[in-house]
Amino acid sequence: MISFDRFHRTSILEITKMAQTVVPTIDTRPSVLTPDHAFTLFDQESCRITGMPGERFLERFDAGELQGNDDTPEGRELMYLIALIPFGRQDT
Repeated sequence: MISFDRFHRTSILEITKMAQTVVPTIDTRPSVLTPDHAFTLFDQESCRITGMPGERFLERFDAGELQGNDDTPEGRELMYLIALIPFGRQDT
């Protein structure tokens, strides 16, 4: 039989009580980005992930130079950026 000291039991009880009293803070209202904000989001993520501006990323992606099919951290980041492409398209 495993014995727990009083501190450990108290901590588990406190955590259980806190978990039961957590008030949901998720806002269920939909969020909408303006086209400018959407492109800014895409551009920032493009710079963070690839080191190039969003417009340059789109040019290279459209030319077939970039593919995000690797199951690596870098490949997953690129797939995330590819999923954001609709935010970067201003003409469609």
